[in-house]
Amino acid sequence: MNKELVDKVRRNFDLNIYETKVWLALLEKGNANIAQVHELSKVPRSRIYDVLKSLETKGFCVEKLGRPIKYVAVQPHLVIEKLKRSIEDQAKEKVGVLDKVKASEEYKQLESLYKNTLNMQDKIGTAIRGRNNLLTHLSNASKNAREKIILVSTPIGLDRKLPVLMPILANKARKGIKVTVGVANSNTIPEELRNKLQTSNIKVKALEGKARFCIIDDNILLITSSEQAREDNALWLQSDFFAKTLTGLLRK
Repeated sequence: MNKELVDKVRRNFDLNIYETKVWLALLEKGNANIAQVHELSKVPRSRIYDVLKSLETKGFCVEKLGRPIKYVAVQPHLVIEKLKRSIEDQAKEKVGVLDKVKASEEYKQLESLYKNTLNMQDKIGTAIRGRNNLLTHLSNASKNAREKIILVSTPIGLDRKLPVLMPILANKARKGIKVTVGVANSNTIPEELRNKLQTSNIKVKALEGKARFCIIDDNILLITSSEQAREDNALWLQSDFFAKTLTGLLRK
């Protein structure tokens, strides 16, 4: 049995080593009894029945009617579809639990603790690490924008950010918030991007240099990591002076 295949199947399908070998043996044989599965998989015979029952419960094989007892492998694409549905159901269940948490008294206490601590914190700057954390921070801050949102990034950076931020930016633009997207390090703006932004009443502008930042009212997010970095690092500043300075540079 191919060791590399065994390792990949075990990881991708979240099986243990015995389950993986038995499923591969069934796929190879078509249908097999316990003795045949043992011979093909090299899994200890005393464990075969338990492993087959585990695979049956997970949807990787089914028991054939009749004697001797035989098992048939379920087609891989059907297994994948079942696993996808299972993961989606688990995700929906967890989302439901989190929604209930938001309505609880404990959640209100957590929010109160955060707001009280935030008011006492020095507002000079906050470090943000990780691309997902950065997008979450930008999304939440954009939703609370009162006057303006200016997002400046390279074409590659915009490809990463706009799928998440575009619905928020478009909604803010419809409500009269001034929204501008600057395409850094680019003399021309891709036509598809320009049309997409302008259709949503978002101003778009080509800019020199590789600066990547976002201005939301009097807050500034400066992305400090290089574009080639696997993860983004950024600095969040609350400074009316710097926000107005950077906004003025964009007008030139």
